[in-house]
Amino acid sequence: MCLVLCGIFLFAFLLSLFSTFAVLAAFEKRKFFIVDLNKVPQKLSLREIKKLKEEYSEKFAKYRVVNGGGIAVTFSLLVTALIIMSFIAKEELIYYLAAILSITLIATIGIVEDFVHMKQIYRVFLPLFASLPLIAVFHSTLILIPFLGVVNFGVAYSIIFIPLWIVASSNLVNLLAGFNGLEVGIGIIAGITMALISFIAGSQIGTLLSTALVAVCLGFLIYNWYPAKILGGNSLTYLIGGAIGTISIIANVEVAAIILMGPQIIEFFLKARSKFQAENFGRLDKNKNLKYNGKIYSLSHVLMKYFNLNEKQIVYSLWLIQILFAIFSIAFITL
Repeated sequence: MCLVLCGIFLFAFLLSLFSTFAVLAAFEKRKFFIVDLNKVPQKLSLREIKKLKEEYSEKFAKYRVVNGGGIAVTFSLLVTALIIMSFIAKEELIYYLAAILSITLIATIGIVEDFVHMKQIYRVFLPLFASLPLIAVFHSTLILIPFLGVVNFGVAYSIIFIPLWIVASSNLVNLLAGFNGLEVGIGIIAGITMALISFIAGSQIGTLLSTALVAVCLGFLIYNWYPAKILGGNSLTYLIGGAIGTISIIANVEVAAIILMGPQIIEFFLKARSKFQAENFGRLDKNKNLKYNGKIYSLSHVLMKYFNLNEKQIVYSLWLIQILFAIFSIAFITL
């Protein structure tokens, strides 16, 4: 098993590395650019900066970056998933194929949204369709709940929990995003955590897919780290969130995954206070630190408002928070 995991990791990492390079070159040629909002000088008003998010301007070409790189990560993960298929037992193949189909559908939604603006309502309801393959094949009704033990949810597990969890997980990572390397780093931390949890739970499928997720995210991070050459976009965040949700269902470690996504759940409630209109970008000061002086609608707002941190330090801080919740989730599954 160890040799298989190492081989899958190496293959997925190299494929992601070269795929990202190819996508970067192709998208640069076709001018698929956006403005990296956290690099824009302070003299611009918040209104002007928000406008740049919706419409790229050559006037700010100095701060441009390629967007939509998550398509390379998606391609790499799905190709690796085909390789993994040869190691899956025949009796588990139907569950594996359902999981891959759900992840593919979720990632496709993100890819489309990178190039075609979607209303908020579509972001919520489209992942419901991505949950259908899982609903069709997964009939386990038991979930381990803290302090309550194993609870039998009956048919509600398939028709209520699975669709709601897939919708939630696919959208949550997208809320805490916007800094170079942040989302893909969260994907690496979450992937390592899900691999460990899946291994402890005895899920071969979960362990293999989580390992592949770590590898493809690591390959992308090389180009996405500060100063980023390419951003992941919604295709990356949807893929990571959807993969976490799907793997947790496969491995039957749903509550541990919910604990793991604690920072994103906190972010959800903070953003809800702004009716999901708040942005994560800050204003550069003379020391290249990012500042935010408004109401707190994000974990990133706390860091920018009360600490003198640059973009890399903000990312490190948010990674640390994610690692703490990862430790809690692993501790829960080992109890």
